[in-house]
Amino acid sequence: MRLITLLALISPIALANNIEQSLLDCRQQQDSLKRLMCYDQINSNHTETSTTTLNNSNPVSSYGLKQKPAEAVDQIAAKVVKQKKNAYGYYIWTLDNGQIWQQKEKAYLKLDHTKNVIISDGALGSFWLSQEGINKRTRVKRIK
Repeated sequence: MRLITLLALISPIALANNIEQSLLDCRQQQDSLKRLMCYDQINSNHTETSTTTLNNSNPVSSYGLKQKPAEAVDQIAAKVVKQKKNAYGYYIWTLDNGQIWQQKEKAYLKLDHTKNVIISDGALGSFWLSQEGINKRTRVKRIK
């Protein structure tokens, strides 16, 4: 068991050292075209591994996070399980899908816990929370 833990800790370090060594090798290339091809090869290897892990995730569960999956979702609908106010007077809502969203503006929005809330995309990476049947919304950010 300790061996597995040790390998899990060492592998990211080894990967970082491997990339660092590859970058140093590319830097030693005298020909600019070969140097560029070397850098491109390192980038394509690194990009393939990061996009594979991102594409394996559920697009709804990753909604509101910094990185968007390949299948981007424009909005989600869920029920509010828990509602509380933080020390600054902003509401924090826990949804039935496990996501936690925090209000970013002081707007009064009375939510009915029996109806779905809709979180949709806003401009410049922002998000809006509204409820079915209510013509009011508030700006939110995902905190978990």
